[in-house]
Amino acid sequence: MLFHAQVAEGIFLISSDISGPDSDGRSLKPGRATANSYLVIGEDKALLFDMAVNEPGLAAYTRSLTDRPVFPVLSHGHIDHVYHLEDFSEAWLHRGDIPLLKGKGIGTRKIKPLPVIHELADGDTIDLGGRLLDVIHIPGHTMGSILLLDRNTKVLLSGDTFTRRLLYGISGTVPLDEFCNRLRLLENAPFDYAYSAHDRCPLPKGHLHTMIDAIEHDLPHAKRKLFIPFAGKLLCLTRGGETELDYFDMAYWKKARGNIMIHNNRMATSDPLPSTREKANRETSTRIAEEGIVLLENKGVLPFDSGVRTIALYGSGARHTIKGGTGSGDVNVRDYVTVEQGLLNSGYSVVTGEVLAEYDGILQNARLIYDASVRERAKAGAFAGLIAMMSNPFIPPVFPGLTEEVLCRHPADAAVYVLSRNSGEGADRRAVPGDYYLSEQEISDITLLAGQYQK
Repeated sequence: MLFHAQVAEGIFLISSDISGPDSDGRSLKPGRATANSYLVIGEDKALLFDMAVNEPGLAAYTRSLTDRPVFPVLSHGHIDHVYHLEDFSEAWLHRGDIPLLKGKGIGTRKIKPLPVIHELADGDTIDLGGRLLDVIHIPGHTMGSILLLDRNTKVLLSGDTFTRRLLYGISGTVPLDEFCNRLRLLENAPFDYAYSAHDRCPLPKGHLHTMIDAIEHDLPHAKRKLFIPFAGKLLCLTRGGETELDYFDMAYWKKARGNIMIHNNRMATSDPLPSTREKANRETSTRIAEEGIVLLENKGVLPFDSGVRTIALYGSGARHTIKGGTGSGDVNVRDYVTVEQGLLNSGYSVVTGEVLAEYDGILQNARLIYDASVRERAKAGAFAGLIAMMSNPFIPPVFPGLTEEVLCRHPADAAVYVLSRNSGEGADRRAVPGDYYLSEQEISDITLLAGQYQK
């Protein structure tokens, strides 16, 4: 049976009393996992955040709580968040998760008929009339996961991102260290409590530190495994008990690509903290890199003047900065700083998160196709698979072409376009467009940016 509880002025939690932490199934305190939707009511219209309640009549139930028109916004596209989507003609979500609504990926189903989808991006504002909600994009649980911040009540609706329970690395993801850095940005967000999709208790802002600390310090040492159908074995971390507010439970798919922090910690050392030798080597490497950088041309562009605070960042190497070559030319590291992270660390605001996330999805799919081809070759023997990788190393796909419409959606003080090339064992550089020379797409992108920006 559906029920509701008002968690803030104009914000209602809607859930089913059959899956609650207490006998009555309606308690708003720490306990077992639940499945919640949230109705946010403004003066002109209302928003239904997620359709996670798998019980008939959700749309009709929302209409019993408000006479304003109701439209759905999805935190992400997993199957347990899109129940009843067919009952609506329109829906809003981040573009990174649109493929999930088409049944592409684990934990999804194909929605038929698929409603008209409107794309949301990081930094967008949803106006309900007298009530503004800010869209915050934090890829990790999925590539398109978003949170909504209600300015009126300082409540954060956090989906499956900021939560007591986190499933990580199934439907495309980003490196864990990047995910943690993005969570840290929430420290500056004006909210007091968060409500997740699978907890009825309000999560205080301090829960951020519980999540980050557990991921960075406990997860590298976790040994427990969990099997999820169609996904395989996941590394599991559990901290605390379900009846405690600081409870944190995480299932992490170790095969998630690009997760430097966990992969390399476990390959190189079991110590989560860098040794004195590591620190000294890092300082030496940094100094060598700084001294070895060649700035071919500047014309007063760098360093940015004090008026530059927002950056429109593009290019395949922006978020996936190459740290080493192919084959034996690659380097195992504890972590490294991408161009995007370097800008964030320097205090700049990167406004093109949704464009970079779109490329993340393209890269992820290309990698899956490549891995499948190598596995197919490996059926003839392990050596055949090795030869396939050596002779045909993975080549990252081309960054999506820029348009004036994309540039207008992401105005900034300056633009940075990061070219990226890789080489090494089995993949020498070549004097062709797209390698030593710029590709036609790169020329077009840079020309377009040059016409829009002075820097």
